[in-house]
Amino acid sequence: MTIQPQPYQPAAQLVPRVVPRPLWPGVLISFLVPGVGSMMNGSALRGTIILVLWIVGAAGSLFLIGLPVLFGAWIWGMIDGALSAKRWNHAHGILS
Repeated sequence: MTIQPQPYQPAAQLVPRVVPRPLWPGVLISFLVPGVGSMMNGSALRGTIILVLWIVGAAGSLFLIGLPVLFGAWIWGMIDGALSAKRWNHAHGILS
């Protein structure tokens, strides 16, 4: 009695599952350190620009001229922390 080899048949097709990114972690992290929430969501260049602006504003705030830059970068970082998560979700076909 001879046994015939069976062709390979995968048990199930593995479909990669993309989990949506929630908005709040990017906002919370950018509240603490502006720009890092954007970096975490895949916008590394934009997050770096926000972080550098915030550092420049912090250094300039010693002379009071940097306060608007400091607060502007802080607010921009929090807003972009949420928007970058939305952009990431949209790029991966997830509506949020």
